[in-house]
Amino acid sequence: MTNIRAFPDSNFARRGAESRRPHLWSAGPLEQTYKKGHGYSSPPLLPKIMSFNVEETLASLSIIQKIKLLAGLGWWHTESIDDRIPSMRMSDGPNGVRGTRFFNGVPSSCFPSSTGLGASFDVDLAYKVGVALGEECRAKGCHILLGPTVNTQRSPLGGRSFESFAEDPALNGLIAAAYINGLQSVGVSSTLKHYVANDQEFERFSISSDVSERALREIYLKPFQLALKHSDPWAMMTSYNRVNGVHVSESSWLLNDILRKEWGFKATGLAYTVQLKVIKAGVDLEMPEQRAFCDARKAVERSLAGQKLFPSDVDDRARKVLELLQRAYASGIPFNAPEEGVDTPELRKLLRDAASDSIVLLKNDHNILPLSSNVKSIAVIGPNAKYAMTSGGGSARLLESYTVTPLEGIQSSAKDLGVDVKFALGTTTHKYNPLLDPYISLQDGSGKGLYWNSGTRNLASILRPPSPV
Repeated sequence: MTNIRAFPDSNFARRGAESRRPHLWSAGPLEQTYKKGHGYSSPPLLPKIMSFNVEETLASLSIIQKIKLLAGLGWWHTESIDDRIPSMRMSDGPNGVRGTRFFNGVPSSCFPSSTGLGASFDVDLAYKVGVALGEECRAKGCHILLGPTVNTQRSPLGGRSFESFAEDPALNGLIAAAYINGLQSVGVSSTLKHYVANDQEFERFSISSDVSERALREIYLKPFQLALKHSDPWAMMTSYNRVNGVHVSESSWLLNDILRKEWGFKATGLAYTVQLKVIKAGVDLEMPEQRAFCDARKAVERSLAGQKLFPSDVDDRARKVLELLQRAYASGIPFNAPEEGVDTPELRKLLRDAASDSIVLLKNDHNILPLSSNVKSIAVIGPNAKYAMTSGGGSARLLESYTVTPLEGIQSSAKDLGVDVKFALGTTTHKYNPLLDPYISLQDGSGKGLYWNSGTRNLASILRPPSPV
């Protein structure tokens, strides 16, 4: 069986080969995949697989309905079909579950960036983070998390380098496997991305990563191979870019020959578009919806009319989407559920542990750290000390459940030691003037305000002037 879908932020490739292998469900209930001994008292209670029959459902659909399943509904949902097939929900990751809103969403736990998690060299920690992300997905009614990322970043100018765990293929793949195992232990699908050689954001829809086969296999493909070997990701996303001149979502060599036939990938694949070459290459699902540019469904219908595609091709792709839906049913996560946050003392401790373990001390001249009682004052210099830079933005951007700036953390610890802390802004490097939000508070001094552009309200009556920066 075979599943693959397409996303605009990247393209997925995930399931099976052309073979008709038994269901992944035959491996046993999801509870058996839960790994004990990671700070959780017992395996999560997951419902047994409900009676959703993939083949019977597929046979009941018209060809137009099957084609409908191959493209998403908006940014975060798959298409529904009457009362037989509900919409599955997805959310961006990989260091937090943002939910379905880009702005002003439900607060989310913000874990260290993947590069930070990789710097811990701790697969047990990665597993715990995966479990916590899975629990937050469940609270947000999310069946599929769009992470982890295992691209091998070779340049700091990549734009999204912080989303990957490491430059070392082994570390990258093994940390990802633990993350995936934790996430899926609570019934939430991972999405391994971006397959493959997605190394820069500049002209990412058309740029070609030209790589020799040896370098491709030993460096760029290796993290994906290791993650597949040591875990069982239920979805994979293809990258936007080309590899050696061919878009990955159209490359039968990468998606079918290597991913499915050679490595035995049996899950769902996502990509940026679902058309003739993409379907033939093995992509199952286009995400997000792309009707503004080209209605992929109409393109598939025309290809069927011209016999460039056949109903069996559509069946193969739709089957993979239904197999992923079967997992969504088995998770017990409601469809179209309201989004809720998770914020507990245990989760905050895990966030703090993950953050501290991600820090690597490279130099400690004169044994300055840890601070001794002889230290009387500390100078903190730099604009980012006063700002909680929680992520690199983009797919990792979310509304944090809480933040602590470096300056606040240092001041809190220094207070216990009786040490004076002095702050200096230093030199700023802003491309644009920063928002005032962090420096605006309510008139009574409680909480923080939010700046908005409105001609109908008198902000001065609500907000007090910002504190000196």
